[in-house]
Amino acid sequence: MNSYTEKLNWRYATKKFDATKKLSDEQLELLKQSLVLAPSSFGLQPWKFYVVENKKLRQSIKEAAYNQEQITDASHLFVLASKVDVSASDVHEFIMDIGKKRGLFANENGKTAETLVEYEAMINGSIAGLDKSAKDNWTTRQVYIALGFLLSAAAQNNIDSCPMEGFSVEKINEILGITNDGYCARLLCPVGFRDEADEYSKYPKVRFDEEKIIEFKK
Repeated sequence: MNSYTEKLNWRYATKKFDATKKLSDEQLELLKQSLVLAPSSFGLQPWKFYVVENKKLRQSIKEAAYNQEQITDASHLFVLASKVDVSASDVHEFIMDIGKKRGLFANENGKTAETLVEYEAMINGSIAGLDKSAKDNWTTRQVYIALGFLLSAAAQNNIDSCPMEGFSVEKINEILGITNDGYCARLLCPVGFRDEADEYSKYPKVRFDEEKIIEFKK
């Protein structure tokens, strides 16, 4: 077993965090970058991530999440949110960012190179046929990709985590002002270090056998 799979076997959805242990600045930066660098469809990044340290805010979030102790006991709380009703203006902002960072502007007025014009049209064409509900469903799925990168990065660096879907979306949006930002909370993920008293950390990992879930087509 290589080191990566060892880390994946080590990780679990932590039920009890050690409230006395905190992430270092370097560890927090690593987790942030795992989200920044996560892939998304078209590379559009229709998401925003909130890192909540404030204890008062986290207490309110806890109450909106069925009083799950991980939210207040963990070192930090990540709230992963998706863009609501992604639009052509969002696509254009993304295209302009590509042009700036890759030096693909055709002139000083910010006109994009032809390849970017075509790419922008292609993305807009893909989302034009989606109603608001379909677009929100699509952007929500992108957030789950980012979550996977966050969990993997945490595990590789011996940082515990617990992805959560059990919370009042409306209340979390209100507490953090997420709706006003044009986003919607989709996932919570406390991160930190497990309490040695957490009995779940001692349980063997349960997964279906490889033969049941992986099939080669040759």
